[in-house]
Parts: sequence; structure tokens; C-alpha cells
Amino acid sequence: RDFDAAIKRINSYENEKNILIKKENLFQEMFISKNFLFLTIRQNRRSFSKENKLQVEKIFSKFNDDDISKTQSFRIQSLYNTIKALYFNLLKDKVKVEEFRSNIVTLYNDFSHFLDVSNSRYIISYFNYVSAVFQLEDFKKVENLLNNIENFKLNNQNEKGEFFQNFALYKILLFLN
Repeated sequence: RDFDAAIKRINSYENEKNILIKKENLFQEMFISKNFLFLTIRQNRRSFSKENKLQVEKIFSKFNDDDISKTQSFRIQSLYNTIKALYFNLLKDKVKVEEFRSNIVTLYNDFSHFLDVSNSRYIISYFNYVSAVFQLEDFKKVENLLNNIENFKLNNQNEKGEFFQNFALYKILLFLN
């Protein structure tokens, strides 16, 4: 009996290990894809050729929406939404960019323990979302988003600087619009 129980535990650990390895491999592949996409954006900001579009679409063919959501992994889902936002930014689809930037902020709310680890990334993600909403010229929503984050707890000078720079920028832009 003890031997059977030990075998079951070993098999269970082996299954968990395989799942974690698959998640890590997926994350690494997505991370590389995100960097490629980011560089593609930087290099082709003005003109996005059909060849570039095909390269980027090839990236997306590797990833399945359902598989990504099934991972229940903050890192993978966040990275996936970042990739999608970058992609739709290239295509100049502002509505889709806002959707995927919003998804990232929602993920932080769903996995709030990540805020304890890094407020800096949340602040950057939040203001990327504000930027996407601003691009849609939904100034009332931008104002609400700024009001919602105005008293956000900042832990260090880096976070304070990042926050102030973005918060002040969007307050000024709202004033000008």
C-alpha cells in the first residue's frame, strides 16, 4: 500500500512538473515573440509591409486563445495581451489596443498579489491603458481612470517618478482637450 501511494505521489509530481515545463516553454516562446514584435514596431513605425504583417501573423498562429486562458498564469496571460495590444497597435486598430490593454489591468486586479511584487509594472500597464483610452478620445473615461489611480500606493522613488510622469502628462493632455 505504501508503495502504491508513493507511486501515485511520484506520478502526480511528474504531471505537475510537466505542466510547469509546458507553461515555462510557452512563456519563453511568447517572450521572444513579444520582443520580435516590439522591434518590428520600432523599425516599421511609419510603414508596415505585407511581409511584416505575415511575419507577425505567423507569431499568432503559434498561440491559441483558449490554451492561453487555460494556463491560469498571470505571466502568460499578461504577456499574451501585451503581444495582442502591440499587434493591433501596428494595425492601427485603436479599439482592439484598448481592449487588450484593459485586459492587462483586469489581470492585475484578478491576481492582486502581483501588486505586492511590482507596482512599477502595474503603473506602466495602467498608463498604457490610459493611453489607449486617450487615443480613442474618450476623455471622460481617461478622467475617471486618473481619478481611480490618483491615490495609488507607491513604494519607492522609481514608482513615484513613473507615476508622476504619466499622471501629470495625462492631466495636462486632458486640460488641453
